[in-house]
Amino acid sequence: MATGNFLNNNASRIFAVDIQEDFEYEDLKRSIQDELNKLSENDKLFYDFTNNNEFENGNRNFCGTIIGTLRTEDKVYKDFNCFLNIETIIRSGYYGGVNIDWDVNIDVDGETFQLDEEIYIGDSKQDIHYSNLIQNWKVKEVEKAIEKIEKIFSELSIPLVVKARFSNGETIYEKA
Repeated sequence: MATGNFLNNNASRIFAVDIQEDFEYEDLKRSIQDELNKLSENDKLFYDFTNNNEFENGNRNFCGTIIGTLRTEDKVYKDFNCFLNIETIIRSGYYGGVNIDWDVNIDVDGETFQLDEEIYIGDSKQDIHYSNLIQNWKVKEVEKAIEKIEKIFSELSIPLVVKARFSNGETIYEKA
């Protein structure tokens, strides 16, 4: 049984990098961190690269490492304080190489919501109104930040798309 080489959860493309040696991996990590740090200086995003946690995401075959987190400025709606956390992840390929991906969550007064999760902060009409405002803000902020992040990813990798996936799991990729 074959399998695809890369697991891509969120990025619009598979941002693949052929890595043969450990120093190439460390060099890629440093390059991504440097570029994201520059992005944080110019775009009111706060970058923390001390978060080097393992990132398994429920699939032991495609383990990864969080190489840093971008955080948006706080946005306040009524009494609700909100911000986005965008984790950048390097994930090992099944057969070889790595791919770069991201994961987003939103924090609303200490409660964490995943990107695809609807935000509910109360039952009153006013709370539902603020939930909708926060949801709309989240969508706009994620789009802006991800566009910038994926531009960096595409400069440091080879963007790929899946051309074909067969029933046995074998996957053919082509340049995007």
